[in-house]
Amino acid sequence: MNARDFLGERAPRVEWVRPGVVASALANVALGATLTWWAVRNLASVPPLLAGWVGMAGLILLLHFGAFRLIAWVWCRAGVNAPPIMQAPIGATSVAEFWGGRWNIAFAETARRSIFRPLARRVGTKAAGATVFLISGVIHESVISLPAGGGWGGPRFISRCKPRAAPRKKAWPAGDSVSARAGAGGSGPWASRPRRCPCCFMRRLSGA
Repeated sequence: MNARDFLGERAPRVEWVRPGVVASALANVALGATLTWWAVRNLASVPPLLAGWVGMAGLILLLHFGAFRLIAWVWCRAGVNAPPIMQAPIGATSVAEFWGGRWNIAFAETARRSIFRPLARRVGTKAAGATVFLISGVIHESVISLPAGGGWGGPRFISRCKPRAAPRKKAWPAGDSVSARAGAGGSGPWASRPRRCPCCFMRRLSGA
């Protein structure tokens, strides 16, 4: 989503084209497909919340960490500066770095360049950040709640913990990890998202 870098002369990073990237991406595809298949097949026999979250995790592994990573690798091997949209989010040391520089950087960079920065110059960073939040919520509703036919408001609650466009960084408290504090202020998506949303999504996949 960054046409200037994609069409420019800048070479891709060496780590993006290593052979090990392919093996890792293929492993994520296999694991993601297995988790999604398990969730769909066992939706009626396990707690719906468990099936829903396992399935959603499977889809993220299958697409964002798998198929999309392979596509980026192919472009990089061809000499095109096409960074992967997920850049080792587990290595983030702050909330801002996690959402703004490692998780889905295609959206983060687009929102920062096209929405946050122009608005921040006119209305300030708080209003600009709120606008990015609202737009992110609409997008999440469109791609998750709408196809799922339920769980309205859930994706928007997740995005409230994403300071993607914020210039400030908030360090993790000592002893905490990214996986334990994916949401700022200790309020992660597991606590704020309505339980129905991933369950509805899995039901749609299973045809139920």
